[in-house]
Amino acid sequence: WAAMEGILDDEDDSEIEISVQLRVGFREGDSDFEEGIFVGLDLSWEEFTLSVLHTSYSRDVGSDHWTEPYAELRKPGGFDGTEIQRWLEELREIDEYQIVKNC
Repeated sequence: WAAMEGILDDEDDSEIEISVQLRVGFREGDSDFEEGIFVGLDLSWEEFTLSVLHTSYSRDVGSDHWTEPYAELRKPGGFDGTEIQRWLEELREIDEYQIVKNC
């Protein structure tokens, strides 16, 4: 929380070293083809980022991944509320998919 408050207040406190990454999602497929989607939250002293990681694997082509940033908070600055809502919707869809899949 100190890192988040420091970003918002535009403080420069080199005593705080923080790096937190959280990914929630799933991969699905078989040995020939697999896709995955993971919503991500990254927090460091410099920025707070909400993103979505997409992964794919094909036996013929190999693997690939790409990250789509949704909202970033950097010194000084603020979040784009619309992008936060889009990120939350991705999280809801992953949650709903997992609930349906496990029923």
